[in-house]
Amino acid sequence: MAIRPWKGGMRNFDYASEIQPIVDRNCMGCHDGEPAQGRYQSLRTEYQEQPIPYLGPELLDDYKFGYAGSMSRQRGGGRFSKGYFELFRMARGPGIESDMHLLTPKEFSADSTELVQMLRKGHHGVRLKQSEWSKIYEWIDLNTPYHGNRLNILRESREGVIKGMARSNELSAKYGVPDAPFVTNAPLDRVEEVKSLHPKQIHNKRRRKAGSRPFAAEIDKETKQPMVFDLGNGQKIKLVYIPAGRFIMGSAQGALDELPMHPQRIEKGFWMAEAEISNAQLRAFDPSHTSRHEDRVAYQFGQACYDVNGDELSAVRLSWNKAMEFCEWLSEKTGKKVALPSEVQWEWACRAGTGTPFWYGGLDADFGKQANLADKATDKFAEDTGKGRCQYFELHLLENPNRYEAYIPAIKSVDDGSFLQQPAKKYEPNPWGLYDMHGNVAEWTRSVYRPYPLNDDEVGGGKRVVRGGSWRDRPYRATSSYRLAYPEFQQVFNVGFRVIIEE
Repeated sequence: MAIRPWKGGMRNFDYASEIQPIVDRNCMGCHDGEPAQGRYQSLRTEYQEQPIPYLGPELLDDYKFGYAGSMSRQRGGGRFSKGYFELFRMARGPGIESDMHLLTPKEFSADSTELVQMLRKGHHGVRLKQSEWSKIYEWIDLNTPYHGNRLNILRESREGVIKGMARSNELSAKYGVPDAPFVTNAPLDRVEEVKSLHPKQIHNKRRRKAGSRPFAAEIDKETKQPMVFDLGNGQKIKLVYIPAGRFIMGSAQGALDELPMHPQRIEKGFWMAEAEISNAQLRAFDPSHTSRHEDRVAYQFGQACYDVNGDELSAVRLSWNKAMEFCEWLSEKTGKKVALPSEVQWEWACRAGTGTPFWYGGLDADFGKQANLADKATDKFAEDTGKGRCQYFELHLLENPNRYEAYIPAIKSVDDGSFLQQPAKKYEPNPWGLYDMHGNVAEWTRSVYRPYPLNDDEVGGGKRVVRGGSWRDRPYRATSSYRLAYPEFQQVFNVGFRVIIEE
């Protein structure tokens, strides 16, 4: 069977013509670079007085790149728009010339990016057409390009570039490629006039009002001693007792899928692992497990970079199916009923009786001692890989990197000391003795992703809920009530798990 071409045929994918019009229609009414200041409701506290990210098409004029070999203005590179930069940093892709080992399915999928997850949750009432969704997915799958044409990059060498592109087309025609891959007459970057759209209703106020209720919690007084499982080779899992009780689940201050707030009853207490399962603990079950590596944001030249496969580190890149297999193995080994927590059990244990977004406070709390989240430490991704005797292979951090070099979205006013996942017990536990319920790595639950209110006994198929946020997430994505969901087979770069024992 002949392979059918991608819809739309062969073309140069250009951000200005493919993505910017989507942004103009759906985003510019609010993302005008000005603070909210009462013009509309924003639940993000940092946007009340600070400018909301501007998503317009004007080209940046203040960029500077510190790493050697960068695409400087003098060399004809580095041309991209203000809006492109803001959306690019909310995606995730491989580093430049990154490790070429075979990737697991959906390693860099659009569905695992903050941008798509935010839009899927109904960000400020934005409703994209299917054609718009397709283009956004295509853009991310192509590794978020800005330029669709070589001429837009190397303008100072225009004649030489055109000659090379024409020769490429000649060879393509000679050897049977049906369409010329390089268009030599494409327009250069264009800045289109942005129409001032009326700001949309940022949140469905009626839905929030109807779904909101005061938080309350009742905690049973019964306590029980912890359990410890010995996996051999010095590996032990300690589980602390989580009492039964009642609470109000969800939040009116989060995403719309956290509504309506509704009562839940934990009928029986249970034991929960005080920490996320580590690589060494998982390898006691599956010796072949690897959490692999995280890419640099600078040149890699085929190297595997930041190792996150250390024995003591929380395991990631394991599917929900693998986590369930671990639970079955541990059940047979111990004679106990080992499982993943349900979504209700997870939120109950995370809150530990608290009604704030985090057990330690609100969204603006200094989390440096309590949680490994996206913070000042993400600056460690900004490197100069062309420095030193062995260029492109050594790691040299940039001093005081600017926002284009340290572009991962983060809370730069906090420094928790970690830019990747860490061993257990580096941060303070919640009142029930659980570590890293917020941040470090996100955690699988056994629950199917469903609208609220939840019936915790529901079964069936579908994506599985992930809770807690990770080192890559800003606080608003790691609250007690924040929800994500992934397919059962997906091995997500920042998702691990912890186990429970039910009575």
